[in-house]
Amino acid sequence: MNNDALIIFIVAGVFSYVVFELNRRWGGVAFQREHGERLKEIQKEMTNLSKSSAPDTLEKMNKIQGEFSSLMMKSMMSNFKTLIFTLPLLFITLYFLGNAYHSFLIHVPVNIKGLNPFGNFDVFSRGFIVDTVYGYRGFFLITGMAFGFIMQNIYTRFIVKKKKKEAVQPVA
Repeated sequence: MNNDALIIFIVAGVFSYVVFELNRRWGGVAFQREHGERLKEIQKEMTNLSKSSAPDTLEKMNKIQGEFSSLMMKSMMSNFKTLIFTLPLLFITLYFLGNAYHSFLIHVPVNIKGLNPFGNFDVFSRGFIVDTVYGYRGFFLITGMAFGFIMQNIYTRFIVKKKKKEAVQPVA
């Protein structure tokens, strides 16, 4: 790997880490951490009320449904909250990479060009593992996706499981 590819690789890793942290702290993950238990409680209450035949059941269900709808709307918005920072950061990063490495080309054995919904789906005709030439943008996006996938897996497999084990085991 030459120096240009290494720099783009590192920039993609840093970008992926920043996006991962934004999502973890402000996005859907943070919302689930804060409100996940309440959403489960509401769903249980709704299930119990739907089985109930009490006269005021409908009023209670409407009240709980309103709270549930409000929380679900906040949940959807929390997923978009990080885009306010992520998209401008992506465009700025790609702008500077384009100015610095406009003639960068690299051969990568992964074909994501065929996944273009506006073009020919040649991924099915040529395959996914095929020698493909990418510029700075394609290489940045491929390595960024790979970094994001790896970080998410490490986080969920090790850190989340560790936190769950610590929460279950009482400290004496």
